[in-house]
Amino acid sequence: MAKFVFVHGAGHGAWCWYKVLPRLRQAGHAALAVDLSSAGISTVDPNEVRTLARYSQPLVELIEFLPQGDKIVLVGHSLGGIVVTYVMEKYPTKCAAAIFVVASMLPSGPKAIEVRDKAVMSGFSEIVDRFYTKGSEVPTSSRLKPEHHQPVLYHLCSSEDVELANLLLKPNPLLPPSEIAVEYTKEKYGSVPRYYIKGMHDRVIPAAMQDYLLENNPPNGVLELASDHSPFFSTPDELVKALVSIITSLK
Repeated sequence: MAKFVFVHGAGHGAWCWYKVLPRLRQAGHAALAVDLSSAGISTVDPNEVRTLARYSQPLVELIEFLPQGDKIVLVGHSLGGIVVTYVMEKYPTKCAAAIFVVASMLPSGPKAIEVRDKAVMSGFSEIVDRFYTKGSEVPTSSRLKPEHHQPVLYHLCSSEDVELANLLLKPNPLLPPSEIAVEYTKEKYGSVPRYYIKGMHDRVIPAAMQDYLLENNPPNGVLELASDHSPFFSTPDELVKALVSIITSLK
């Protein structure tokens, strides 16, 4: 039995994994999802979250309270890949594996920003609303404009899932570039088995740009889904099958 811990992407929360968690439990695995700081039911103001450590705090607390000897399988979606990267370097002995689902899987250090900026759909910055905390000259949070939710994030999803997301999506912290450029090492981050699941019809990180991510930070293995940017909604059965196949391959 594997213990999966799911990390959502920008604007989302633990709620986005609602189809995946019960399917994994039915397959005999433990599975839970976290709300990062300011996400989901968190009452933290996203404009006040200025460091990756603060944003990741709920996941870090979960890991620090794991029983001695327990290991988890981290699964990160989209921006959640940055959080997974941070935790892999911080707690490598607690991670049985890390799985990036159409996620930011970036190289270490400053090059991360260059790669991140290239691996995103053309014109994305033009369909985002930005918010400023009082006294700030740079935006401190952002969200995708509502009219772009369905065509950009969920174009293969049911109308019910799109409606759920429209009700629950929140602005996400805009972390400074220095926080996104996580420095990691071969001895820690590199010791954790790492896999990537591609969404072949993703519009946020198109398939060719996902290949660019893979070229700059090759994982142990790559799987493909016929999904959009949100396989937890559009292809949950196939996503669970992919997750289980990865865990099975580790045995």
